[in-house]
Amino acid sequence: NLTYGRFNQVTTDVAVSGPLAAGVRGRISLTSNRNDGYTVNTLGPRENDAKFYGARGQLEFDVGNGELNAKVEYMRNEREHPGGNSQAAGYDSDGLGYILKPDEDFWTGQIGFGGPIVSCPGCDASGYKPSSDPFVKSADTPGYADREYVSATLRFTQRFGAVDFTSISNYQDLRKDYGGDVDNTPVDIFNVFSTQDLYQMSQELRLSGKSGPLLWTAGLFGLKIHSKNTLRLGNNPGPFDFFSATQRYSLNTESLAAFAQIEYEISPKFSAIVGGRYGIDWKRYNWQIEDSFGTTEAFNPTLFPDLAKRKDKDYSGKVELDFRPMDDVLLYASVNRGIKSGGFNVQGFPPMVPEDFPFGNEVLTNYEGGFKLSLADRKVNFNGTLFHYDYKGFQSFSVPAAGESKVTNLDARLTGMELELNVRPSDIVHFGVTAAHFFEAKVKNVELPFGRITDRRMPQSPDWSITANAGVDVPLGSGTLRLSTNWKYDSDQHFTTFNPQDDLEPERIVGDVRVAFDHGDYELSAFVNNVTNKTYRVFAFDDGLSLGLVQDAYAPPRWWGVSFSYRIGAR
Repeated sequence: NLTYGRFNQVTTDVAVSGPLAAGVRGRISLTSNRNDGYTVNTLGPRENDAKFYGARGQLEFDVGNGELNAKVEYMRNEREHPGGNSQAAGYDSDGLGYILKPDEDFWTGQIGFGGPIVSCPGCDASGYKPSSDPFVKSADTPGYADREYVSATLRFTQRFGAVDFTSISNYQDLRKDYGGDVDNTPVDIFNVFSTQDLYQMSQELRLSGKSGPLLWTAGLFGLKIHSKNTLRLGNNPGPFDFFSATQRYSLNTESLAAFAQIEYEISPKFSAIVGGRYGIDWKRYNWQIEDSFGTTEAFNPTLFPDLAKRKDKDYSGKVELDFRPMDDVLLYASVNRGIKSGGFNVQGFPPMVPEDFPFGNEVLTNYEGGFKLSLADRKVNFNGTLFHYDYKGFQSFSVPAAGESKVTNLDARLTGMELELNVRPSDIVHFGVTAAHFFEAKVKNVELPFGRITDRRMPQSPDWSITANAGVDVPLGSGTLRLSTNWKYDSDQHFTTFNPQDDLEPERIVGDVRVAFDHGDYELSAFVNNVTNKTYRVFAFDDGLSLGLVQDAYAPPRWWGVSFSYRIGAR
């Protein structure tokens, strides 16, 4: 497959697979994606470019009554230039940012780290007025990103009578190097540089089988992760007279778990599912910081044995009852309990607060009920779900100050519904609609930057989210002409738990279209993503209180392209 698109995008995908010998099969695949940046930095290279390539090799052997599958993957992002933008912001009585009006001079006369601030209407705290074009910026420090990822997986299956045995072994290695201009301005205020060197090993052993009306699975899982990181924050002397600080930290994680699940057919109309998992996690955190004034601090298990290491024991589980009153009708109700292990925060600058490093487990209890219907000789599928999520210790993410991110455990509730309709009235036409609505999405007792405690809207949870798709497959000569389109509507949503005005993203509708001619051995297609060229953010950080701006990350603009695919041999 070869694709050419806007911003000189060129993508390639090549795969070869087939038998190598009796009982031996292989596959090798290569992929790449390159494009110029779609964001113009007037002080450096274009940003949001791509320079990615990857490869995957697989071998599969017939072994006894099973198979042995070996897979190796490699992916590389080579010196790309990611980048967002910013808007000038002030802050309100809660310390939450809001976007300044073009004629509003919020910062002039206020006292900064270097004394009285001199700014201008519509400008941030440094006196810079960002471009009104979200894809044009003037950042003094160009961003860069390198990433290299390797994964090796060995999967072995074997059947012993009525019992299936599965073993999955995996090793992953990840290295990242990132740098960028946090403030996205021509003023040398705040830059961030980070590296990560991580490896992960996991092993799963699983037995499963069927005996009459009973399906069962049981197994063990082990995981080890080691991550070594650096984080450097700082700038040259400027309006705020900031300083630089370098952090070095590592996290070691070990986890063991046992799990089991049974599915039992009580009668032709009723069946039940019961499952559970019990796990133990061990984590050890080592952190140290040194700033440009010579201040050195450390946080580790030796100095803080009760805070810098943790051992968590907890369980997750599921109970579900299914009812099939007739063919093509399923009604179900379930209760699920899930857990997310606790961890450790990174603190931006001295002095450190030891008690702010650790955060605890998140426990989610999900109550759900719904239906699945197949109608009109299975030409119509209609599904619906009602759900209530009860969070204990919800891991709430916030950015209390520039260079600092923090996870805090709070309670939260999420109640909603989802409806899905897919219709295929004939072999050549299909369409579908999915609608999700939240009746409640609340995080409780959030402490805002200036101390007020209140409930907030759960981040990234719009009241309504609706997707629609349609397609037509028309016979044309010796091939098929395929026309398809996808659209999505999201209502207003906040990106972070504090819910500042400057990270409130307005409602939007975004759509894609595609046309293709499929001749069997080859396919020629053309596409346009973001057809209406809608400008919208995919994330935002509120730095109104600390830097006088909000950091914005935007989705790509309208993107068109053409593709050609060719297939040789058996399919």
